[in-house]
Amino acid sequence: NLPIQDKEISVALRAQHYEDKEGKLTITEVSKKSFETNWKQSQKSTIGYAYTNSSIWVRFQIKNLKPSQTDWILVSSYA
Repeated sequence: NLPIQDKEISVALRAQHYEDKEGKLTITEVSKKSFETNWKQSQKSTIGYAYTNSSIWVRFQIKNLKPSQTDWILVSSYA
């Protein structure tokens, strides 16, 4: 949960990631319950694989605790 007074937050420590070395998975496939065990919890403040030909899947949850709609912007330094 993002405290209301915060303007930005790093999601890396709250995120899970998966390296798709073949680059062939779809959002439907990585969203399946049977795929759950493939996700790895991030242990660093950044999610990085340096240079790779793999597709990197990242997931995290956001819960808006404000009573009104909030616009969010996801920024990635190196994508």
